[in-house]
Amino acid sequence: MTIDHLFSIPLGTYKLKNFAKHKKALINLLIDDYNQADDKNRKADNWTCNSFQTWLWGNGQEELVNDLYKYIDKYLIEFGFNSFSYNVESWFNIYGKQQYQERHGHCHSLIAGMVVLQYDPEQHTPLRFINPYPEVSRNFEKFDCQATNFKFVNYYTPLPMEEGMIYLWPSTLNHLVPPQPNNCKDLRITFTFNINPEKNKE
Repeated sequence: MTIDHLFSIPLGTYKLKNFAKHKKALINLLIDDYNQADDKNRKADNWTCNSFQTWLWGNGQEELVNDLYKYIDKYLIEFGFNSFSYNVESWFNIYGKQQYQERHGHCHSLIAGMVVLQYDPEQHTPLRFINPYPEVSRNFEKFDCQATNFKFVNYYTPLPMEEGMIYLWPSTLNHLVPPQPNNCKDLRITFTFNINPEKNKE
């Protein structure tokens, strides 16, 4: 007998080889940017969250992006894609006390991803993925049934985040960041990116 998962969602998890170098180059600049900003809730106008978005072009962001390509290529190959050209759109997200990211997806892109730069599970809340098939979860709840080893029946699935890890997932998968606790001492900092196929030039 076999049990197959009909609609699996591939989450890629990779250890960034040069993480210590990137963190050393970026972390203090990011913390200074946050602390010196007049508006700690700096983000795109269409976001309804409370978080701080920033960039460090010319100060290490390019080098971090360049180190991501081999992991992105590996994920795409494992995902079954044929070779194609793509570009990476990237930024940093910073969260202090009670800051959060609302439920959202990155539907304008193919793949979304994140590098965890500063995160402490004792202080910070993890990214939560939202089940794209909620009717399965609701049906199990209706009959008061629980499954401990089958994430498909959970409405939320928290990501077990670790510093130095790269996470990749299909961009349509909705996710959110719950508010950071009032007792968190350090900022929660991630490097977020989208993978966009380059359009064929005619």
